[in-house]
Amino acid sequence: MTRAALFLCVALVSGCTDFPDLDAAVGDSAKNAAYPRVLPIEGVLENAAQTNISEETGQALADRAAALRQKARALTRPILTRAERRRLTAAVERHQQ
Repeated sequence: MTRAALFLCVALVSGCTDFPDLDAAVGDSAKNAAYPRVLPIEGVLENAAQTNISEETGQALADRAAALRQKARALTRPILTRAERRRLTAAVERHQQ
């Protein structure tokens, strides 16, 4: 019980603290600036030869883009197998009865 009371006191005190004024740290030019444009990686890599980006950096960007695409594909796959989905659906139906 004592730990719970101590935790509650710490939580209440930390909830009452003043936060720094973060808006004052950002200048007016940054507040009014337009959002940056998001460009497709293919265009960035094509233009890499015309910029100061080295071949190694361009290859590193291409490798990173490939790894991100692979992660994106993994995230779009179903999480449950069909058998797991059937088992879960059956359990939910049993619970609702």
